[in-house]
Amino acid sequence: MRSYLLYILILFFVACSSHQQEDAELQLTIIHMNDIHSHLESEKNTFTLYLEDNTTLSNITMDVGGMARAVSQIKQLQNLYPNNLTLFGGDLIQGTLYFTLFEGNATLAMYNQIEWNGFEVGNHEWDEGDTFLNSLLNKIKTGVILAANIKPDGITMDVNRFQPYFIQEIDGKEVGVIGIDVVQKTEVSSDPSEHITFLPEKETAQKYIDELLGKGVDKIVLLTHIGYDNDLSFAKELHGVDVIIGGDSHTLMGDFSSIGLQSNINEYPKIVHNADGKNVCIAQAWSYSRVVGKLHIDFNDNGDVVKCFGDAILGVGEPFEQNGEVVDDTTYDKIINFINNQSNIALLQKDTQTLQTLQPYKEEISQQEQEVIAYAKEYISNNRIPYSDYDGHGALPHGSQLAPLVCKGFLEADKHGDICIQNAGGVRISLEEGNITIKTVYDILPFKNTLYELTMDASEIKQTLEDGLNNYLDDGGSTGSFPYAYNLRYDINTSQTRNNRVSHIEYRNKETLEWQPLDANKSYIVITHSYLASGHDGYTTFANVSQINGVNTYIDYAMSFVKYLELETQKGNQIETLPLEELPVQCFIDATHTQCP
Repeated sequence: MRSYLLYILILFFVACSSHQQEDAELQLTIIHMNDIHSHLESEKNTFTLYLEDNTTLSNITMDVGGMARAVSQIKQLQNLYPNNLTLFGGDLIQGTLYFTLFEGNATLAMYNQIEWNGFEVGNHEWDEGDTFLNSLLNKIKTGVILAANIKPDGITMDVNRFQPYFIQEIDGKEVGVIGIDVVQKTEVSSDPSEHITFLPEKETAQKYIDELLGKGVDKIVLLTHIGYDNDLSFAKELHGVDVIIGGDSHTLMGDFSSIGLQSNINEYPKIVHNADGKNVCIAQAWSYSRVVGKLHIDFNDNGDVVKCFGDAILGVGEPFEQNGEVVDDTTYDKIINFINNQSNIALLQKDTQTLQTLQPYKEEISQQEQEVIAYAKEYISNNRIPYSDYDGHGALPHGSQLAPLVCKGFLEADKHGDICIQNAGGVRISLEEGNITIKTVYDILPFKNTLYELTMDASEIKQTLEDGLNNYLDDGGSTGSFPYAYNLRYDINTSQTRNNRVSHIEYRNKETLEWQPLDANKSYIVITHSYLASGHDGYTTFANVSQINGVNTYIDYAMSFVKYLELETQKGNQIETLPLEELPVQCFIDATHTQCP
């Protein structure tokens, strides 16, 4: 009897072992990044660390991300997991001085430190047009350039510039990787020519999934630049897809609550079922070279995913500071122990070769920051509120002179825009008479903001102006929320009730240059910056619209003003206050000032 039971037990373990082996016919690791946007250097971030003993370390500043740290992480993972695919999900460029000054060359120098398998083209790769993108792609040293739904006609680009997919043999098994780019944003907010045709994302993905299945390739990865929400919906509607590695939406995945960092999705990866009822693993790696994704997938011999797990790994480094001071030894040891216990936070040294490659570009940026780009004919004030004399240069009945000028620069940078609206606090200092350098501009606009395009109707535009006033006058917000604009002018009466303070709103038609009332039956493209588009400073209408009709251009807002100043200089113009008819606040009434100036 005992022998019989032992025999049954042995058969059970053999069956389990055989089943486990069958379930893991291929163990694949996908290493991935997306949306670097020319953010090449690391940055300082401050966190609260929630320790295992239920105590906290507050205001801990660490060095985070950067390409030199990402390169270290990727090389480590490639050595540790030889059965890997290393993939990039689009938007390599656009967003910092490293792109603006070096036209992608500095970014490519960083990107080329890594051995990639695949590169999916993002919408911002098209920002400078076909010719620029063609040149950029010619400099990529490794990885198949993908975009199944982009078809050049052979005039500005070779018809085979983009491959729909590639097939990689890994441990004797074939894995297919298909690339898909976002269509609407690329066509509307970037600059591809009429010689480029964009095909529907989902239908194109299914076409090439079917083609790969027809070739006997049953392990299929989509490398997309369409945003997490589209990845999620497409995964459920497509047949045959196993994995989606995404980009575009800058989605932070995984649980980072241990450092007080709010994720978009607390899971990494997100597992859903495709149209066949089988597992699909979805992953994305945030943005700005802060995170590297590490996704492990087990395939069975039918090509189905039986298991997937991993982490979006946040790379950090020293020095560690607390409240602006380097931490003491005891706190240092606590931080190191904390990091070592986190699966999605890694203490990483920066790759030496990558740092050496970046150094000449870094030095040139330091030099060019001192370059004179324009000349201010006069002092241009940023007194936030009309009649305020905060800067000691005299009260101004129409308020800030600099905020609407900056807004004009935003519209020059984004030709899609009809109107620009921004907050007074988005401009940090006034502009002194004399030479203007790039550093001057970054003192005026020091934040890491990008330009947003919001499609809005007349009522939403009015409410946006009211939002800024409500925050300042009613909700205890600062003067920084006071609304300024360009190509838009209006009257403000603070004695009126909430949401009834803005009147006589007029818009300047870009074609005729004539001022006219906003048309209730028409929509307008309003340019603002990412801080306001996310609803800060009380701009809730912006936040609501941006969820539905908002596009992040990833154009650095400070560099857009730099380009405007350079253009004015090329025209032989000195920088001066806008004429009265172009100032946004035409009339301001409060308890003290009861009549229009």
